[in-house]
Amino acid sequence: KFSPGMTAVIGPNGSGKSNITDAMKWVLGESNVRNLRGQKAEDIIFSGTEKRKPMSAAEVTLVFDNSDHQLDVDMAEVAITRRIYRTGESEFLINKRSCRLKDIHLLLADTGLGKDSMAIIGQNRIDAILNSKPEERRLIFEDVAGISRFKINKEDALRRIASTDRNMERVRDVMATIEEQLGPLSEKAEKTKKYMTLSRTKRDYDGALGFHNYKTSDRLLTRFENDNIAFKDEEIELQTELSKLEARRHTLQSASTKEQEQLKLWEAQYTEKQRDEERLAGHLRLLDEQLKTARRELDETSMRISELEATQKGEEQQLRILNQLIQDERAQLVEKESKLEELESNYKKAVEDVSAEQAKFQSLQSNREAFEQHQLELVSAIETAKASIRSLEARKEESTKQCEVLKAEIGHVDSELQAARGEFDTLGQQFNAISAQRQALVDGGKEAALQAREERKELQKLRTQEQRVKGRIELLAQWEEQHEGYLEGTKNILNGKGAWREQITGAVGDLFTVEDKYTTAIETALGGSVNHVVTTTARAAAEGVKYLKSIQGGRVTFLPMDSVKGKPYDTPALHESCVIGTAVDCISFDNTYAHIFQYLLGRTLVVSSMDDAIGLQKKYNQQLRIVTLTGEQFQPGGSLTGGATKRKRASVLSRKEEATSLEQELVQIEEQIRSLTVSLENLEKRVEEAEKERGVLDESYQHTNLLYVASETKVQNIQNQMDRKKRVLREEEQRLLQIDIDLASTTANLKDQETA
Repeated sequence: KFSPGMTAVIGPNGSGKSNITDAMKWVLGESNVRNLRGQKAEDIIFSGTEKRKPMSAAEVTLVFDNSDHQLDVDMAEVAITRRIYRTGESEFLINKRSCRLKDIHLLLADTGLGKDSMAIIGQNRIDAILNSKPEERRLIFEDVAGISRFKINKEDALRRIASTDRNMERVRDVMATIEEQLGPLSEKAEKTKKYMTLSRTKRDYDGALGFHNYKTSDRLLTRFENDNIAFKDEEIELQTELSKLEARRHTLQSASTKEQEQLKLWEAQYTEKQRDEERLAGHLRLLDEQLKTARRELDETSMRISELEATQKGEEQQLRILNQLIQDERAQLVEKESKLEELESNYKKAVEDVSAEQAKFQSLQSNREAFEQHQLELVSAIETAKASIRSLEARKEESTKQCEVLKAEIGHVDSELQAARGEFDTLGQQFNAISAQRQALVDGGKEAALQAREERKELQKLRTQEQRVKGRIELLAQWEEQHEGYLEGTKNILNGKGAWREQITGAVGDLFTVEDKYTTAIETALGGSVNHVVTTTARAAAEGVKYLKSIQGGRVTFLPMDSVKGKPYDTPALHESCVIGTAVDCISFDNTYAHIFQYLLGRTLVVSSMDDAIGLQKKYNQQLRIVTLTGEQFQPGGSLTGGATKRKRASVLSRKEEATSLEQELVQIEEQIRSLTVSLENLEKRVEEAEKERGVLDESYQHTNLLYVASETKVQNIQNQMDRKKRVLREEEQRLLQIDIDLASTTANLKDQETA
């Protein structure tokens, strides 16, 4: 029969009964997978079946009823959770808060629970217990008895002691090494102090000199920059004016060259035309003379033909008369036979003359027909020549008009070209100005970006320095809170609890502040008194002593405010020039503790150097208590304490001084960070504004560039058009010249024809 609270799990083999105990052992810290009947860590995670997907993690939570607070946790229930992932990562949780496996072991140490406890006995474990060795059985009994926590604590303490022993051994080795180096290092330290003093002096002088040089250079640089800007402006104006004059010179020179060439061409053409006209006039005169000669010859030939015709008519009449005479004479033939031969002879002669005249007439008739044919041909040739001349003159007039039109068009195109070139030059100047402005913006943006990058680096450096200073301040605050630097007894009193603790005002080192230059002197003057504890009453001091005894917490000197009385110290030595004052004059504190610090430091004098202290002791017969700013201490009677001490950490006073210095440094760093942040924001705004302005300029740049290219294309097109018209003009002028040549040739031919 099970008592209430017990649960039995039954089932056939393979149903998962052992999985429950394995899960409990695993969540309690079992790390050996073989003890959980597995081969590797992934075996714990569900690997899936035909119907269910594999899981990516395994988790077990074991909840304990802690209503009796047997577990050292202030909760009614304690849930211990363990998870493992397929990636190999695992985690432990107590009440859903991440923890270490060691925390779980410590939590369950006194309960008899754990991965190896007897609360969970797996299969074959009973035989292993019965067959175990005595040492193993002792471990089992210790676990059941609940002393595991103490054993764990003991092992942990032994490990820490061993570690501390090893650390102490290393510290002793380091100390031995340092002690060997102490002598040479002391000499080096003195030299270093002198070097640092001289370096600071040199740095001050260098800083002053550099500041002076900087101011001088800055003024000169400003003046030079202003002069340079003025010179650059003047240079830009002169360069612009020079560019305009140069462009105008080129334009005028080009126009002058073109006009001179055109003038030379016109002069040559005019001279050639004059020569052509003279040749044409001479040719026309020649043709006219030839024509007159031909007409005169034609008239003479006509007259000769008329004369020959008249002669022929006379001869025919004479022939008729002779025939009549012959007929008349035939009648008288007989009578006139004597005269017949004469008459026959005359007749033959006359017949011969008539034949000759007839042959001559036939020749003249042929010549007349040939001349008339030649005259017709000449008339036709003259008409053809005149028609050619009229055609050539018409063509010449047309070509001349075409040349005039082309010249007018060329003049108009040239005007357009000049206007386009002026627009092109204006756009070029605008383009160059925008390009220069854009480049200036780019350069300014780059400079601002570079400066911003440098300031970001400086800001990062300052933030790193800020974190370092904050870390140091936190460390010093932690030391302050933990009262590091004080002796064990002082720390135990300051950390103690009880009604008497309210009457503890604090350790001496916590109740005053001191300037940097007096820190060493005050530390020397106080010595171990810095660990004294100030209480309001002697009763509280007695309670503190009892508390230390009860905890074996060391020894402490208490300074009850109701019993410790310090009196002002008056000695003639205070009026010596080498005496800075009493030690109490070199610190600051609440007036409530005035008699305490008067008691501790009121009779100690502070001087600058050891020589001053030695002279003062001799003068006052070794009766004074004196400390120097460098830490030497002179006691009444003549004893002298000095040298150097080894410290692992800063003393209480230097720690406070360092904290104050670090606070000031932190304020300066934060101010620098704020200033640099503002400057960086301004720079980023400048960069952003420069980018925006650059974007606007880029648009203007692109627009002007398009206009510039379009203007350049327009100029090129007009130039091409002008070149084409000039080429056509040259062709027309060549054609006109050829017409003049053809006209001169035709006129000459006409004169030749008319002359012929």
